[in-house]
Amino acid sequence: MYRMPLHNATLDCSPQGGSRSPEIVKPIDYLFESGECLHFIFQSKSGVVEDGTKHNDEQQTRTVITDWRLLIHTGEYADTNHWSIPYDEVESIDLHSGLVSSKLSVSTSSRTLHVRLPQE
Repeated sequence: MYRMPLHNATLDCSPQGGSRSPEIVKPIDYLFESGECLHFIFQSKSGVVEDGTKHNDEQQTRTVITDWRLLIHTGEYADTNHWSIPYDEVESIDLHSGLVSSKLSVSTSSRTLHVRLPQE
C-alpha cells in the first residue's frame, strides 16, 4: 500500500489513537513543527465554537492531540481556519460524553473553544 510522505508531523508515537493515517494528516501537515508527534486525531463535521461564535459549522473538523499542543483545523484545504493551543496556555479541559459524540471544551486565559468529537 502506498503511504503519503509527511514532511513535518510524525505518526510513530505512543500512545496513539483516533484516525491516524498519512492520508488524513497530509492536508494539514504544514501546520506541524518538524518531528511533532501526533498522538490522537479525531474527525467530525462539527466546526468550532469560540467564545460563543460558530466557525465553519458542518465542515470537516480535525482535532489533533500532539506531544506539546492541541490543534483544531476546520475545512478541507490548507487555507481554512485552525486554532493552536500549547498545553502551557490551557487553564481547563472538560469532556462531556454523549451517546453519539462528545464535546471537548478547552479554556485559556483569553478564549474558550468547543469542538465535537465522535465516539470511537
